[in-house]
Amino acid sequence: MNFASNEFLFLFLPATIALVWFLAGRLHREHLCLLIFGISSTFYLFHSVYFYFLLLASILSNYGLGNLVSQRRSALVIGIVFNLSILFTFKYFNFFTAQFGYDALNIALPLAISFYTFQQISFLVDRFAGRIESYPTLITYAAYVTFFPQLVAGPIVRFGQVSRRLLSARPFKVSLGRLRLGGAWLVIGLFKKVVLADSLGSVAEAAYTNVAQLTFLDAWIGTLAFGLQIYFDFSAYTDIAIGCGLILGLRLPENFDRPYRATNISEFWRRWHMTLSRFLRDYLYIPLGGNRHGPWRRVLNVFIVMLLGGLWHGANWTFVLWGGLHGLFLAFLSLWRKFGIALPSPAGWFLTFLFVTLAWVAFRANDIDDAARIWLLMAGTEGVVLPPSASGLARLIGAETEIRPLAAFNLLNLMLVLGALAVVLLAPTTRQFALWRRRPLTQASILGVLFALAVILMQDGSGRFIYFVF
Repeated sequence: MNFASNEFLFLFLPATIALVWFLAGRLHREHLCLLIFGISSTFYLFHSVYFYFLLLASILSNYGLGNLVSQRRSALVIGIVFNLSILFTFKYFNFFTAQFGYDALNIALPLAISFYTFQQISFLVDRFAGRIESYPTLITYAAYVTFFPQLVAGPIVRFGQVSRRLLSARPFKVSLGRLRLGGAWLVIGLFKKVVLADSLGSVAEAAYTNVAQLTFLDAWIGTLAFGLQIYFDFSAYTDIAIGCGLILGLRLPENFDRPYRATNISEFWRRWHMTLSRFLRDYLYIPLGGNRHGPWRRVLNVFIVMLLGGLWHGANWTFVLWGGLHGLFLAFLSLWRKFGIALPSPAGWFLTFLFVTLAWVAFRANDIDDAARIWLLMAGTEGVVLPPSASGLARLIGAETEIRPLAAFNLLNLMLVLGALAVVLLAPTTRQFALWRRRPLTQASILGVLFALAVILMQDGSGRFIYFVF
């Protein structure tokens, strides 16, 4: 079920909190983990019954392999191949067969497969490397993999980040302090999703579903809207996930740290989808050789990692292109630093934000042809077309400018995009606001208003999260 829904907010989550609150002090640790596994299974079954059995098979197989990898490298290789084979079959088989002219088999994408596959690969690798000292029971492992707040779209949680809590006497429990802190994270995430991300999404949709009719201003407004939408949408999901985890007693890792304030592309990736960035660094970049074999090998490794990271986001050449663009820019930054030339922070920020925004075109476009057209429009190859509201200004200055209705550009949309940009650049982070202690009544009042606005707008039907079936 969608986090931004009445079913989740007013039925599923309150029932879960009540159950854990009441039973946490009465159940043994294993029984508590079994309770969380049952709750998380219900959450998954609400979306998919058929693919739930694939999830169970994955959990059982990886748990068994985890018992073997500490003694055998071959078991680790088998485990990684096993997990990637399942991911390839369900997510990429149609894509690759289509490249050779074969008809697609219409294989559906299982809910959460991208995230629980990477999470279990990290478990196997960490087990082999000796980073997991106490091996969990099957029920504890199942609760770790399926924990419903992070199951669908992360953050990607390593076992070592939550093992101390999961292996404690009371791994899950609810208290008033946790309810207050987790509730703040949840409300902020809900507001980001329903009020900001969904509003920006309608602007981006107007542009990217009417590519043939777009203009210079449409392309820029629509692309800026999408870049902000995906940030608010994805960070909203992880905020809600972290909030739910805190309420239930499990602290999940943060996934975003003001990425649009980065002053270079490397810093951007240290701030954007941080659990994926660390996964790619530790389980792909370093095994490829990292930066241990000279600058050119480092550039090649970075490029390979970003290509594969782009492909992880979806079975489409647009995602490969998006990852390749980031790989090229990271490689350029690496070589640029060899000259020892440092840009002023404002210039570095502007260039980074500009590049990230332009790269989002490939991520959002339906295909590469659409992406190319939008980039050309953003470059001004077809001139600047003004909206009807600007006709008086055009006559006043005597401009020979075409006036016609635009798909995405109007004053309200422009104000929305600029306002959202101001929020990401100037507003406090979720963590900063949730931990604000000076004026608790003021904080509670603000959270109440944000929650009310989100619930009112949610009644019109909030869209699914961008990373929901992924």
